[in-house]
Amino acid sequence: MKAVFATVALLFLSNLAWADDAKPVALKGTYTKDAGEFVLTFAFEKPGELKFSIINGSTEDGLKLTAKYTQKGDAIAAIVEKAEKLGDFPTVPEKGAKMNFKVKLDGKMLTLSDYTGEAEDEARDALEGDYTLTEKKKK
Repeated sequence: MKAVFATVALLFLSNLAWADDAKPVALKGTYTKDAGEFVLTFAFEKPGELKFSIINGSTEDGLKLTAKYTQKGDAIAAIVEKAEKLGDFPTVPEKGAKMNFKVKLDGKMLTLSDYTGEAEDEARDALEGDYTLTEKKKK
């Protein structure tokens, strides 16, 4: 009986260790979210690179940025490579700015949480939440 218990305990602990080293969610595609007058977009076109934009639908003010990222499990650490201000958008991160967040992928829904980084307090409410996979238009 002790041997059975020891085996079950060992298997359970092994599974916990594997869970910590879980394979990262494969991020691919373009995900969008409406936030009031703004449309936020995360595009994962190449491994280790993300493109982000926030555009005001009525004025076209906003920003576009490209960042390199690393991923460990559900945690993303990104560094801005290039940022472009559109119109009268108030703040744009500089090259080298760091952002961290967690992602969860459930079908066509990408959930972003635990944001820290550039304009953290102002950006968190807008950035965090559910993004929907944008289907590619057929030609």
